[in-house]
Amino acid sequence: MHLVKHLEQVNPQLLRYTLSDRENKISEVKDAISKGNCLVNYSTKHHELEILKPIICNDVYIKANYFDGGSVTEKYYSFNNANLFAPVKVLTDKRQKLINIDVASILSLLNNATADNNFAPFSLLINRNKAYTPSDIQFFNQCQTMNKFVIDEAPLNCSHDFRQYILKFRGNNFKKTLIDTELNQYYKICINEIRKQSRIYSSELNSLISIDDGKNEKTVKIINSLVSYINDL
Repeated sequence: MHLVKHLEQVNPQLLRYTLSDRENKISEVKDAISKGNCLVNYSTKHHELEILKPIICNDVYIKANYFDGGSVTEKYYSFNNANLFAPVKVLTDKRQKLINIDVASILSLLNNATADNNFAPFSLLINRNKAYTPSDIQFFNQCQTMNKFVIDEAPLNCSHDFRQYILKFRGNNFKKTLIDTELNQYYKICINEIRKQSRIYSSELNSLISIDDGKNEKTVKIINSLVSYINDL
């Protein structure tokens, strides 16, 4: 609640965006595509801003051209990863100077880059990960022609990671189609991911206390309550 109240005071537009549902976010990306607009995404994995031009999207993925710091390349983004896509105009002149970035030159590169309006075959996306097998690719390709509501669990001859991936996809999007045993497995996956991420969140929250040197008792109390909430979760 502290974070919600803070955002409400300092940036109500960001609060409305973070609380908007998945369909609204998909609609906003499609609107950007139709107008040929570029977007900004904050990569939580690499802790850096990414300027991208979305080319095509469905209800799961966005295919975009993005500037990697040296050149323009294709990249896929997932709506399942809670990306914070924003209009590129949020990078005001003042913010560009602060982070030492020239948005105009990047937009010029993105707008002049070749755009392929087709999704790449799945094999091109997962060949970078040696864990996926030909059976994984075969099953995924079969899924492309099926109604998503009838996608079943991946066969036993598929790799463990891929089977988990398919189960997570079904649980995240079509939970009602899971039988009881699949639902229990899905919840176990969620619990493991929350535990893995909670250690990172707790560490970052504790670092905030060290930055403040524990001088502000109110701030320390709020951060400790957030740490407790994550651990309880």
